[in-house]
Amino acid sequence: MPKQKRERSGPSTRQIGQRGEDAAASYLMQRGYTIANRNWHCEAGEVDIIARQDDLWVFVEVKSLSHGVTEDAALKVNRAKQRRLVRCLYTYLDIHQLPDAPTRVDIIAIAFSDTEAPLIEHREDILEFDLFSADDA
Repeated sequence: MPKQKRERSGPSTRQIGQRGEDAAASYLMQRGYTIANRNWHCEAGEVDIIARQDDLWVFVEVKSLSHGVTEDAALKVNRAKQRRLVRCLYTYLDIHQLPDAPTRVDIIAIAFSDTEAPLIEHREDILEFDLFSADDA
């Protein structure tokens, strides 16, 4: 007897992620950032949002949850994901001939609620100092 698919009662993970990225882009624009790219792909992976704030290029990972708190979402950006973000950052700078551009990697964590406005937490400069140490190779 074949398994029956469970009925989903609510938005899919993809829909929650898209909602989160839209909310993060709006949040950044309201704070004076210019969105340069969304969902930018390279061999190393994807960057959800690439934004500019004056001369600073900001590479943003967006993490969204349909419930919970923003800390839960932010914890999902582990060292491996941070490494991929850095590789994407360098690839982007190389492709766009911006070798000396100042950069930063941020997380925007969003927790949605059925009854309230989403909680948004913007953590700037999230890279760990020893991200590429030999201990983790």
